[in-house]
Amino acid sequence: MYEKVTVPEGVSGDYRIERFEVPEKYIGKWRDEMMGREIPAGTYTRLLGNGTVMMSDTPSEMRDHRLFIVWAEGKILIAGLGIGFVLNEVAKNEKVSSVTVIEKSQEVIDLVWEHYKRQYGDKINLIHGDVFDSKQLKGMKFDMGWFDIWDNICGDNVEDFKKLRKAYSRMIVKDRRFWCEPECIRANRGRR
Repeated sequence: MYEKVTVPEGVSGDYRIERFEVPEKYIGKWRDEMMGREIPAGTYTRLLGNGTVMMSDTPSEMRDHRLFIVWAEGKILIAGLGIGFVLNEVAKNEKVSSVTVIEKSQEVIDLVWEHYKRQYGDKINLIHGDVFDSKQLKGMKFDMGWFDIWDNICGDNVEDFKKLRKAYSRMIVKDRRFWCEPECIRANRGRR
């Protein structure tokens, strides 16, 4: 699998990074707080925003990002910093020339960014802004983009996928990928 996140624990405003333990005796009973998926015993890291789990480094979440991490090459855009899991895995890939992260929350940036900037230097760049305002990236072009700004898998995310595909046309981002897109599409179809 991948490395667990090493970003330090901390608090900034309404956001918190913390380690949490899933005890051995609860295997099969604990569920991934975001998606209802089982978590094996162990110690993990999560980002909470206003008490809601935004991201964690549980095995199920690592699997969600696997294909993008494996396929990443060239200039990469990542929408949503989270705990920096995808940033870390993509930045250490020799086929990746640069990574630009766009993150809306200054509190998340304060908690996470410097940890990775010290590791990867000029290979990574940050834009503090809202991914739905693509004008911030005027003149930039990317080979691949990973959009992961949602805290749950649901059909509502599909409308955001459509907006972001339009805002980040193939002229800006050649290959656009979205966190748990197939699961969200299935959930959206189930609502009809």
